[in-house]
Amino acid sequence: MCGRKIAYLRFALITMLLGLSICVPCSASNGRDRPTRDSLPIKLPTSFGNATITGDRQERLDTAFNRLFSQSGARAISAAIIVSDGGEWAKSVLPDGAKSMWWASVGKLFTATVVHQLAQERRLSLTDHVSRWVKGVPEGDRITIEQLLSHTSGLGSASDDPRLVLRGRHISLDHSLKIVGRQGLYFAPGTNWRYSNTGYDILSAVVEAVDKRPFKESIEERIFQPLGMDSARALSAGDKMAGVAPLWSAKGQAINPTVAGGAGCIVSNARDMAHYLKAFVEGRLLESATISAMIAKLYPMIDEGAWYGQGIMVIDVPDESQTLWIGHLGGAPGASAVLLWSPADRAIVAVAINGDGSAAAVANGLLKEIRSIF
Repeated sequence: MCGRKIAYLRFALITMLLGLSICVPCSASNGRDRPTRDSLPIKLPTSFGNATITGDRQERLDTAFNRLFSQSGARAISAAIIVSDGGEWAKSVLPDGAKSMWWASVGKLFTATVVHQLAQERRLSLTDHVSRWVKGVPEGDRITIEQLLSHTSGLGSASDDPRLVLRGRHISLDHSLKIVGRQGLYFAPGTNWRYSNTGYDILSAVVEAVDKRPFKESIEERIFQPLGMDSARALSAGDKMAGVAPLWSAKGQAINPTVAGGAGCIVSNARDMAHYLKAFVEGRLLESATISAMIAKLYPMIDEGAWYGQGIMVIDVPDESQTLWIGHLGGAPGASAVLLWSPADRAIVAVAINGDGSAAAVANGLLKEIRSIF
């Protein structure tokens, strides 16, 4: 099998394993037998510029997009690229009336951004025990905010029971805490790694307690409005999905995005998502020292070459490019998304699709095209 197909299959696997309703089993495959990865040598860019990619380069990206969209089997797609000193490109195929896509677990990066902003403002500390801000968290007097960010708290996920999410009903945080309380800690806080959607729902409650307003308002006023992300919304339970491309899956019932909470509540088009990551890596949302700290200690995830920091993922790209992706992947029944910065390619790529294909495969294909035209 060629390297390209191996890469596509591997990223498809990662994306699905990180889905909001997919159980991550507590076993050696969670990375406990592999060491952490320290001191990632990354230099943050100072600026990407804002020119538009036009002419032959635009045509080649449009052609690659059309091919990759067809190969994905998706019913809707939104994709965008920003190349440092090269310009911007974006294209979407959405149903009538839709202007945005759901980004699944990519939303965790937004949750982490706001938590880190509050830490920079000295309104909370990453070493705070979560019990200081949220009551009823199992072992909350032992679990820190930093451990929730890095998925090292030992907590499981209420979404480990896919029936709870796929029914499409909102699960209150109190209900989720009871579920993970019955599960018990999978390991002592700080000693291992296990992906926890409930951990990020707890972080959204921390934000509400510290910022003294609903979580969605913190996201919107701290990120969407300053960056002019007009297509973006932060969903909460019971929100209408007007303007959001409906999820679709041939393999079963698609998830209801409004139940995701702090684990993945963002809807947007790809252009706005790319501009968010551009602002992030340029240091306009967080100090550069904070961003460096988010990737200073990386925990091995399920798949070899996938690593998790404090709300951010690093992927060793398994193809001939031998590059890194820094950002976040997301996936659930009916949706797949990726938001990444590739330092070697000097490029940001955002892709979300509705269907059973892999957004990461589309992103990988677009980056290959970028390398050939810049």
